[in-house]
Amino acid sequence: MDDVAKVPYNLPELIEGVKAGKTIYQLEGCKDCDTAAEWLGVPATTGGYASWRSEYRVFYQGADVVILPDNDSDGEEYARKVAGDLVGVARSVKIVRLPGLPEKGDLTDFMEAGFHAGAGTPGRRGCPVRRSGVEAGSRQQ
Repeated sequence: MDDVAKVPYNLPELIEGVKAGKTIYQLEGCKDCDTAAEWLGVPATTGGYASWRSEYRVFYQGADVVILPDNDSDGEEYARKVAGDLVGVARSVKIVRLPGLPEKGDLTDFMEAGFHAGAGTPGRRGCPVRRSGVEAGSRQQ
């Protein structure tokens, strides 16, 4: 499978989101991408902590990107690496650290802890999980 092209998760949504001028949410895993899409109704993608590739930046030309890292050293490293690759390609790049996350916590943990406007709980079964969108608040740190 070495000759199979590797692409970001949710590539069609990423491409459509960039074309439509939507903010693109960059997360560490597919579970959180599905949480963002389903609960927040936003285009979300991942290269994964260990699988982000600098060549993915071509898909982000002119995009506004928000990176939501997991709350651990790997998450910080991932956020810095992705941001470094996207600066100069994307129109804007922001790293947002969600408040109140436990060690290794992520967007799904944040939403499940009640930081959302809707009811229900996203599945923890892995990818893909689909639900209708619900707005949520977060603050940038």
